[in-house]
Amino acid sequence: KNVGEDQNALKRAQMIVNVLRDEPLVVPPANVNLVVPPFSYERFDELQFRETQACYYQERWGKKVDCSKVLLPPWQPGFGWGAIIPEWMKPQMAYDHFGKLYPMWKWWTDLNTAIVRNDRTPEDLGTYAILTPAAMEATEYLGISGTAARELGIEIITVLERMVVGDQVHWKTGQHLDRQRYTICGGSADKDGHFPFVDYGGTNVVVSYIGPHDALLHYSVRRVVSLAGAQQAPQVGPGVQDR
Repeated sequence: KNVGEDQNALKRAQMIVNVLRDEPLVVPPANVNLVVPPFSYERFDELQFRETQACYYQERWGKKVDCSKVLLPPWQPGFGWGAIIPEWMKPQMAYDHFGKLYPMWKWWTDLNTAIVRNDRTPEDLGTYAILTPAAMEATEYLGISGTAARELGIEIITVLERMVVGDQVHWKTGQHLDRQRYTICGGSADKDGHFPFVDYGGTNVVVSYIGPHDALLHYSVRRVVSLAGAQQAPQVGPGVQDR
C-alpha cells in the first residue's frame, strides 16, 4: 500500500469511529428504496457490530452478553441494522423489560404462551444474530398479507426480534420505529394463525395482531437474514382473504 492508500484507510476508520459514538447499528450502503437514517458505512464491520450489541445489553439490560463468538449471517446490501438475541430472552420478558422504559400495550396476556410459532427462537438456536433493512418505517412490502409475504420464501422478522430492534433504535435515537406504518411480524403466529404486528401508536408501543390473509395498505413485513434460513409458509387459521 502507498501513503495515500494508508491515509484514506485512516480517514475511513475515523469516520466509522465518529459515527459509532452516536449510532450503534452497522449500516452498509443502502441499495433499496427504504427510509434510512443518515449514516452509512463502506462495508460491514463485524467487530463493531459485536461490540455494539454487547454495549447495548450492558447499558440497556444490565447484563453481560458475550457476542464475540456468535455466528453472523452473510451481509446483504441494504441490510443495515441487526440484533443479537441472547439465549435467555423470551418475548414476554422483552415486553416487560421495555415496558419499564416506555409505555407499551399488547393484545395477548402472555406472549410466551400466546405466540405458538416462531421461525427462530433462542430456545432452539441459542444466542443468534439477525440483520434487517435500516428503515424507520416498514415499507418494503406494503399492502400484502403476512401469508403472501411468507410464500415469497423470504425470512421475516419475529415479534421478539422486532421488539429488540425497535428498542435498540430507541436506545440511541430516542425515536420509535413505525410511527406511520405497522410491522407485520410474519415470523411469528398465534394458535389461530394471526400474525403479531408492532407499531408506535403515539403514546404506546403496541403489540397486537392482524389476520393471516389481511392485506392492508399501511402494513408491511420486515425482512431479516439469519443463519436459520427462510421457513416454509405454514397452514394458518381462517382470516380475511387478501384484498
